[in-house]
Amino acid sequence: MDGCESKNYNLSLSLTTDQYDDLTTALEAHRDGLRRIAGQAANGFGLGSGYWNGRAEEVQELLSCVRRLAQGENSSGVNDASGNSSRRFPPK
Repeated sequence: MDGCESKNYNLSLSLTTDQYDDLTTALEAHRDGLRRIAGQAANGFGLGSGYWNGRAEEVQELLSCVRRLAQGENSSGVNDASGNSSRRFPPK
């Protein structure tokens, strides 16, 4: 598999309340970190801000899916609604 192909993972997790809180907090922190990088990229550092904003949006979509599943929504409905975002990796 090269860097532009994607693989889908189907996960079934049983989490305690603390584990769920840790997971959502980690995803929020990761999303916010990507947004900070996007801000730096807008100032000419690293990859373009569009790339990092796109990555932040992907993490937000994942976070939304996790929250919807935790509320008892059907996993196939969550998967259909989230779509399979095709991340584009920068050239090596």
